[in-house]
Amino acid sequence: MGPTGINDRGLITSGVMLNSGYTPAIYDSRRGQITTLGSLGGVTSFGFSGVATAINDLGQAAGYSYLDAVNFHAFIYSNGVMTDIGSFGGYSAALDINNCGHVVGSSSDSASGVAHAFSTAMESMTEINLFGAPEQRKLWRRESTPPRTVVGGG
Repeated sequence: MGPTGINDRGLITSGVMLNSGYTPAIYDSRRGQITTLGSLGGVTSFGFSGVATAINDLGQAAGYSYLDAVNFHAFIYSNGVMTDIGSFGGYSAALDINNCGHVVGSSSDSASGVAHAFSTAMESMTEINLFGAPEQRKLWRRESTPPRTVVGGG
């Protein structure tokens, strides 16, 4: 997997191979340093534990990480700590984070369920009902630039 996000300070999100597994990471393009973010405890049978997908100008990153070999959840990484954002009952993945620390992504209500767009604020995950019909709630395009503004499509 290649780079997935970049901020104005040249910090790039993705992951890195570490001990024969792929783990979420941030690459500082100005200093040439890699920071591994850890995981939520799981790893797939092919060594994938997650990926960082976005980073804001404060250095907070978002992405997803596996809880076990099958289930994954969205996370926010801030001040050296990875925090599980949770889900609506199934899987979840964070796709972007703005400078206020608000995250957008998708989450399902069961392990094989339909993904619903979400945003977070004040440590609460809220469904974004973009179009009304459950089969159209998956967030395909993501951007969270001005505070509290979410752009998406289904």
